[in-house]
Amino acid sequence: MINAFLKKPYPFIFNRYSVWVPSSITFLLIIFLAPLGFSSIDFLERVVIALVIALIIAGTIHFGVIGLKKLLPSHMSEDTWTIGKEFLLYVFVLSVIILTISCVFIAVVMYQYDSINPSKIFLNVFLRTAKITFGICIIPIVVSILIEQKNYQKRQFLKANQLSEKLKKEISSIKNEKSKGEEKILFRSDNNDIELQLKFEDIMFIKSEGNYIEVHYQNKHNVAKKVIRQRMKNIEMSLPKENFFRCHNRFIVNKSFITNINGNARGLSLELANSDETINVSRTKIKALESFLVQ
Repeated sequence: MINAFLKKPYPFIFNRYSVWVPSSITFLLIIFLAPLGFSSIDFLERVVIALVIALIIAGTIHFGVIGLKKLLPSHMSEDTWTIGKEFLLYVFVLSVIILTISCVFIAVVMYQYDSINPSKIFLNVFLRTAKITFGICIIPIVVSILIEQKNYQKRQFLKANQLSEKLKKEISSIKNEKSKGEEKILFRSDNNDIELQLKFEDIMFIKSEGNYIEVHYQNKHNVAKKVIRQRMKNIEMSLPKENFFRCHNRFIVNKSFITNINGNARGLSLELANSDETINVSRTKIKALESFLVQ
């Protein structure tokens, strides 16, 4: 049960607020609540120390998350983000805060008392900081994750229903548009060899896989796939924008094959006729998708 809950979809949102909110809260807590031994430090000095800690935390979170996305791209993908991963990211942020506060506090103590051995007090300071930080933050984090998951899921579900209704209204007009469907496109490899020739109306979707693309298309009554060494951008430029939409960095879809739009806390996904492929829609493309469906 817990495992199923942790695997529920969750939106991956990392922006300037993700960096400055935790660092700003830490700054204010150190100044006004003065946990650990910060209350013994002069107020102006405490402000300077709190500012240094906040800046270190902001930088570490920013470059830490960017580094994780580069080192673990499959685990940090927006398309596979879950509640469990979001919780672990919060733990990472809290660990950064705890370690930064502990190190800076010990540095201040060493500056004031030359005779203190940092190795003897580090563990005690670290554990006390961890106890206070997790004690203050763990309940708000859990509640925040639960509320956000529910709100995002409701919001995306409603958006998916709205777009599905618009799609149904467009289906009849899509079926009547045959002029573009009779035109053909030549799919060339990156060395300019012709690999495939298709009518627009037969192309279901195109998927990017590294330096290759997968063209999924209808071949009479069957569904076929052709792998071609080519860049997605080059193919996108050759397709009519009124019929094809790049809903994700990895996907271009043919409007004629969209049968339904689904929503969860992570975002939207498209169902296509005669295909079991999950076609995700990037959050930045949702408004453009709405315009595409009614154009």
